[in-house]
Amino acid sequence: MLRDAALAWVKSHISLPPLQHEFMGHFDEAARTCTPCSLLFGRELGRNRKPYLVHCFAREFFVFQLTEAQAAMAQLLPNESRHQTSARPNRLGLAADLPVTLLRFDIERAEALPWNHPISMDVADDARSVSSNAPNRVCVRMDYDLPNGTSVTALDNLFHLPGGKGRIRCSFTPLAKDPEPQPPPGPMAVFLSFTPPPSPGVDDEGRQLSNVRGALVSIAR
Repeated sequence: MLRDAALAWVKSHISLPPLQHEFMGHFDEAARTCTPCSLLFGRELGRNRKPYLVHCFAREFFVFQLTEAQAAMAQLLPNESRHQTSARPNRLGLAADLPVTLLRFDIERAEALPWNHPISMDVADDARSVSSNAPNRVCVRMDYDLPNGTSVTALDNLFHLPGGKGRIRCSFTPLAKDPEPQPPPGPMAVFLSFTPPPSPGVDDEGRQLSNVRGALVSIAR
């Protein structure tokens, strides 16, 4: 089903058959190896003349339509396509029977995200299958690949996730701190999920408690 959705999108949005074939090759490889990848398409390559950033992440397919300003920040030419593979595999997307539904998240200053400020956001969730009396220690996990190819996973620990629908406030470390080099400006996809807290000596990289959601931010100059 997921591959069918990706194939249907690329055929309906990308006009050139060789690019369609190239896109599906990257998509199939990402799904096979659990390695995220992204593709940028300039506006002249799309049937609706819009630029796009497309991500294969956690065995899901995410499409972000870019503004002309975001395409310019990425220095994406109108007839250019670009591919980037994540620096490391990601085993999210393999779990079933998830107890929490991540409904949405809203990142502060997403349209011009300061690279050296904490990343703050509001997260809406539905934890109806979680007992309201349990300790329910969880982490909010944020994944992203910087435009230079660096893969980042950050965690914000929660001591209690209430049952039912709710909203929580999260904060993560900046994209970089002085004197680290500033990430290049431009659009970047951010992915969020709920996961168990890390356990010493246990490989829980692929464990998750919720679905994965994605959002687009623009790294400020």
